[in-house]
Order: sequence, then C-alpha cells, then structure tokens
Amino acid sequence: MSIRLALTVKRLPDVELIDRGFWLVRVLCDVRFPLRQGLSDPYPAIIDTGAPTSIIPLSLWSQTHVRRLKPFLLQGLVARKECAISVTAGIIGAVLEDLQGRQLRRSFRTYLAQTDEVPLILGMQDMLEDGKVFLDLKAQTAWLEFP
Repeated sequence: MSIRLALTVKRLPDVELIDRGFWLVRVLCDVRFPLRQGLSDPYPAIIDTGAPTSIIPLSLWSQTHVRRLKPFLLQGLVARKECAISVTAGIIGAVLEDLQGRQLRRSFRTYLAQTDEVPLILGMQDMLEDGKVFLDLKAQTAWLEFP
C-alpha cells in the first residue's frame, strides 16, 4: 500500500528582481527528526529534484542520532573554495509529515552541514528517487507518493 504526502506550494516574489516580474516557487514538506524522547518540531524542507543529495543544517541534525561517514567541502554552482561549505556525509533518520498528519519514516544519506546558513533540502538520493513527485504549478498542488 502506498502513502501520499501532500506538499505545500509557495510562489514568492524574488525580492532582487520583483520589478522585472521574477518569482520563486518553493515546494515544501515538513520534516521531524527523532530525539531521545519523541520527535522534534516540524521543520519545512525544500523538495529539490535538482539536488543529488539532501542537506541538513547543523542545528537540526546535531539534536538526533546520525551515522557520520566522511567530512569534506561541498561545492555547488560556483566552484570556488570561498563558496564551499563544510559538511559531513552521513546517514540520518527522519519523518516526513503533511498537514493532514500523514507520516513516512525514512533513513537516508545526506550532507550534514557544519553551519545553519543552508536551508533544509530533500534531494534525490535515498529520498525522492524512491517515490514519485507530482507537481501541478497552475493548480498549486503537489504531493510525494511512496510505495
């Protein structure tokens, strides 16, 4: 039996280019992390089908059990050392949750950021690649579906 989690679609003005008609579209899902007792508060995560791997800010992953694999510098679109961030490749557990209270527990490989200056991003590996992502921007409807 599959589970379908409703996602939140937000259309936000690009503050740097709003006078030129540019907008940002964000597709979000709430994520909770296991704590010693219970689960964390929900945190909004960006669903990013262009991200090969998820990334989690320090204050979120440092509260829970993680399996640390290897530290390194993560570079993105701009491949300059001053634009890289320190991360540790690791494995973490989390609970994806929608506004109706449906939940899905996942364990996945991720980059554990050594800073909070990154957003919580759910990427492809071990996360989105295992399910289906549905998005209808015109209707502002989206969901994740997992077998």
